[in-house]
Amino acid sequence: MLMLTEHGHEAHFITSIGFNDTVPEGVVVHAVLPHTSTHEIKKAAAKVIKKCKVTLTHDIVYLDSYRKHAEALSKIPAHYIHWIHSAPVEHAKREPIDGTYICMNYTDLPLLAEQFGIPESRCRVVYNPVSPDVYFGWHPFTCYLVKKYGLLDCDVLITYPLDTGRFTAKGGYKIIKLVEKLRDKEKNAKVVFVNAAANTKNRRAQVKGLSNDYTIFTSLEPTEENDYTIEYDEVKKELEQYNREAIKEAESKGLIWTTHTMPPPTSEYMPLKEYEVVVPRQVVRELFQISNVFPLLSISEGCSLTMLEAALAKNLVILNEDFPAMKEFGEIDHTLYMKVSSTRCTTRYNPNEESYYRDWANIIISKLESCHVNRFNRKVLKKFNREWIWQNQLEPLLK
Repeated sequence: MLMLTEHGHEAHFITSIGFNDTVPEGVVVHAVLPHTSTHEIKKAAAKVIKKCKVTLTHDIVYLDSYRKHAEALSKIPAHYIHWIHSAPVEHAKREPIDGTYICMNYTDLPLLAEQFGIPESRCRVVYNPVSPDVYFGWHPFTCYLVKKYGLLDCDVLITYPLDTGRFTAKGGYKIIKLVEKLRDKEKNAKVVFVNAAANTKNRRAQVKGLSNDYTIFTSLEPTEENDYTIEYDEVKKELEQYNREAIKEAESKGLIWTTHTMPPPTSEYMPLKEYEVVVPRQVVRELFQISNVFPLLSISEGCSLTMLEAALAKNLVILNEDFPAMKEFGEIDHTLYMKVSSTRCTTRYNPNEESYYRDWANIIISKLESCHVNRFNRKVLKKFNREWIWQNQLEPLLK
């Protein structure tokens, strides 16, 4: 139902009398089906079916408990698509009615045809979709980025939170070079730089020339789509006023408020959404959920929180071998270490830096392709999200 409404189709849901559950927004519910005679079921269903170009059924032609419903549908002319969500059983024969039969996998398709006594040409496969935006309850800005840049289709996706004012020190240019070498290997590699500080004009100008379809900066997204990266300078005075009022309120209650950049979350002076000046941490977390590589190529770190968050999200973490403290966080025999220089050490590449990054692109590809968890995860993200299933399996059946 969600796929239908998302793509502009008017969807009607015919269900039993007394239905009281939620459906996707825009779906018209008709809780009209009685549990009485075939004639009464036909009479109630026909009123809705005759308004629709296509009628989709769910296990009605399969389950014994819906025999009356199946018989009623067989007497109502329509373009039917019958979903069989139960595993077909060869010996449990069923009487077919007009329409296309949907199986959940290609392995069982011949069994489904045999069970209903129909040719395999009347059967199709539509997988169950699992879309991360619904499953994880994504923030709207995450959904916007994923859809605009096709992030679910990536072979390699890097999420890199940073203050764009420290782009060089945090290894931004090195990340871009690594992504380019991965793309040279015909891998769909992309990086999303998530601005983790106020988004000023100067900082936007610093990275604007670096942006393309595989090097993405949240700070450069249009404000009508992204209310979370607006000019800090424009709201600084308002925030300061909010802070003064919030601190005054806290002190009147015998409390001490130590943060002088934003008021307490419980304060009535909490700014409205348009006064948020950084991408919410929720977006960073959600992007990490679909990323699979995190190269921390910073020249100086204490204990990187984003490194820990990326590892928590099961990203392949790569650390800077030229910064000694990084060896404290990885494991000598099981962590990948690149040599990218630092405040403590300068690497001389042999034969040159370009070949070094090219070699590392090969190493990353090898590690990802040999990891069964990553391979299965990428397959699910690419081919089991509802947009792929809509375009490749469901929409063709509606034509």
